[in-house]
Amino acid sequence: MDAALRQRIRSVTWGGLVAAYCIAFIAGVYAVSTRPSAGVTLEWQSDRLVVADIEPGSQIWLDEGRVGDEVITINGEHVSNFSGDVSEIYSMTIQNESWSEPRQVNIVRTPTSLIDETVSLNLLGAVFAVMSLFVFFRAQRKTDTIMFALLGMSSAVSLAIGPASVANHPWGRVFMGAAVYANSIFFLAFFVGFPRGAASERSKLSTWLPEIAIGLSAISVIPWILTAAGVADLWAVLRPGMLVALAACLLGGIGLLGYRLKSAGRENQEQLRIVTLGTAIGLVPFIWLSVIPMLITGEEIVLGEVAVLGFVLLPLSFGYAIMRHSLMGIRRLFHRTAAYALIT
Repeated sequence: MDAALRQRIRSVTWGGLVAAYCIAFIAGVYAVSTRPSAGVTLEWQSDRLVVADIEPGSQIWLDEGRVGDEVITINGEHVSNFSGDVSEIYSMTIQNESWSEPRQVNIVRTPTSLIDETVSLNLLGAVFAVMSLFVFFRAQRKTDTIMFALLGMSSAVSLAIGPASVANHPWGRVFMGAAVYANSIFFLAFFVGFPRGAASERSKLSTWLPEIAIGLSAISVIPWILTAAGVADLWAVLRPGMLVALAACLLGGIGLLGYRLKSAGRENQEQLRIVTLGTAIGLVPFIWLSVIPMLITGEEIVLGEVAVLGFVLLPLSFGYAIMRHSLMGIRRLFHRTAAYALIT
């Protein structure tokens, strides 16, 4: 594969991520302004109201409700008062044969409770998107700067679709899961080849990192597409897998930074110290307070949409390293942009 073709693949992928970011932003705003589907179909069997069908990824599915479960109450009232319109349901109490007692399932969250989270996630996503935009359009697109641009835009996509996921829209969860898988791969791939030096620039692995990351990301999205299309029911595997992949890639990236910091030369050491500190402070609270507790106990110590706000330290630390120490040689881009703006 020649360099020109590789460059086109990278450009098309980045353009696709930009399109996905725009779609995710619109979808996230739409999710906050609309009431999500209950994701469940109910039917009467004699004098019992039971679950007839469940949409994979819906809240009742995540709470381990299954077809055949008996519904005890709806919106806090006995099922005898149920009008038959599932769009009116916001909570249910259901009983499964394997449970010792009934469980309450909160079907949807009210849009007004999502306003603050939507604003914070979209602002953070915009920071990553703008950072990616500036880096991608620099004069010389080296492997590390391309990976940095892909990482920034994939992070923006994950953050932009966040409101649709936390609003309990099943399609939002599917979109979010696919975005997180891809983003985790781009994150780890970036830090595998960072920082760029003479040796790493000659390395075949370093040269092909964007293509490897793009290929793995595309493969990781396929199961989500199959699940969304109803071709395969993989939700029960994909959801915990998403958390494992996210934790592994984030911790792996931080570990690589720490390792590089020890062996870095004097020229790169100060750059790496700033980036490592910002990345660790930004990511570790999210990993230890949200991802790992959710994986072990099924409950977060701190809500993910709150813990994720620490991610803002990533672009800030990179931005500081770029302006103060000319990280990846990007500082010249900002100088040229400022000069062009003054001239025009």
